[in-house]
Amino acid sequence: MLSLEFNGQKPQPTDYMRPAGPILTVPNLLSFSRVVITIPIALLIIQPGFSESWLMRALFVILSFLVMISDYLDGYFARKLCQESDLGRVLDTVCDRSVALIILSVIVIWLGFPLWIVIALAVRELVLIVCNILIIKRSGRVETSNIPGKWFITFLTASVFFYILNLKILFWILMFPAAYFAIHSMVLYILSPKRAQPEV
Repeated sequence: MLSLEFNGQKPQPTDYMRPAGPILTVPNLLSFSRVVITIPIALLIIQPGFSESWLMRALFVILSFLVMISDYLDGYFARKLCQESDLGRVLDTVCDRSVALIILSVIVIWLGFPLWIVIALAVRELVLIVCNILIIKRSGRVETSNIPGKWFITFLTASVFFYILNLKILFWILMFPAAYFAIHSMVLYILSPKRAQPEV
């Protein structure tokens, strides 16, 4: 059953940041929905005549909007329903990376997306994974996204969106701030293990 409560009780402020909790919560289901919605998006992109069909492009825009809004709503409901947890943060990250992997794989193969950008993104992800492992070992907590990281995702998502719609000028314009915030957020993550303190 969908969990809106913890152990049959109404959420309390002290329930924030629990390390574990039910899997079938509203925010977790929203995270899972992103991966599900991404599958028809990928199928649309690989269809012959996608770039010429206004119907397919309109459907792509609608589905992409649902993916983006779900990424906002899962965090909103996690806070609103007191369902924040390390499990939820991990699932959110895994779902985000799954969506990125599916879309990037499709556009590299079918639309000729620059491979060097994908390689740079993969290197950044490896750095963040190592930093998060160090933080977990040192403090026992899962690092949340920093503000520059959120801006990086926003600009990267928008740039990829315009690339798929064959609006290459907007793609390259948005890649500049995306690159800046990618570097900025990565530097902050690299410094995070040094600042992380063990939980008491």
